[in-house]
Amino acid sequence: NFPLDLAVSEVPSING
Repeated sequence: NFPLDLAVSEVPSING
């Protein structure tokens, strides 16, 4: 997962 994920995939990043 990228630090800026518009959609939460597996692990919530900054987007949560």
